[in-house]
Amino acid sequence: MVSSKQLLVIGVALLVVLVPVAAVGFLFFPPDFAYSHTSTYSYTTSISTNTTIENATFHLPFPAGTDVDADAASDL
Repeated sequence: MVSSKQLLVIGVALLVVLVPVAAVGFLFFPPDFAYSHTSTYSYTTSISTNTTIENATFHLPFPAGTDVDADAASDL
């Protein structure tokens, strides 16, 4: 008969072994849902003044990613 203490030790040992094995499995063999997402971005910017602007700095959002890095003018 297995005591509750032995069962706890077996459970913890299984957890200690299975978590790293699962993590390595997901690292080398990622599931399909990790790459099946779609993202859409839309940015609108407008600047309107009634006087001359001097020494202005504009912080505008710009998406960064592999497709943008490969061709900087691809989504402009």
